[in-house]
Amino acid sequence: ELVEDGSTLQLGIGAIPDAVLKCLSDKKDLGLHTEMFADGAIDLIERGVINGSRKTLHPGKHVATFLMGSRRFYDFVNNNPDVEMRPVDYVNNPCVIMKNEKMVSINSCIEVDLMGQVTSECIGQTQFSGTGGQVDYVRGAALADDGKSTIKFPAGIA
Repeated sequence: ELVEDGSTLQLGIGAIPDAVLKCLSDKKDLGLHTEMFADGAIDLIERGVINGSRKTLHPGKHVATFLMGSRRFYDFVNNNPDVEMRPVDYVNNPCVIMKNEKMVSINSCIEVDLMGQVTSECIGQTQFSGTGGQVDYVRGAALADDGKSTIKFPAGIA
C-alpha cells in the first residue's frame, strides 16, 4: 500500500527488499533510482511493471550506482540503454533523490533498540555490513513530493 502506481523505488540489499518486489506485480509504471540494482527487479521490468515512464527525474531509465546479481542479471543489464549507471555522489545525493516524485525508499535493518534506533551495520559489536546510502535515501525520500521512507526488519528481531 505504501507503493503507489508511478512511484520511484530505492531498494536496499537483502531478503526484505526482494520480498517487497514480489508483492508489486499489480502496480503500474514504477521507476528505479537506487544505489544498488540487483536481480529482484528484473521480473517486474520484463513484465512492464517497472518501466520508469512516470519518473520525474531520468524518465524511462533505471538509475543506479552499482550492480550485483546473477548471470541472468548481468546479461539483462549488458548494453541495455534503459540502465543508466551514475556516480554515487550523484545517485545518493538527497537533493537529487528528492527530485523523484513519489520516491519510496525501502530498506532493512538488523537490530533495533528500545528507543526505536535501528542499525543495518552491526549485530551487537560485530560489524556485519557498511552503511551504504540508507540515510541518504531516508532523507531524499522524506524531502520528495509524496515521498515515503520505510525501514523493515525481519520477524524475530526484538
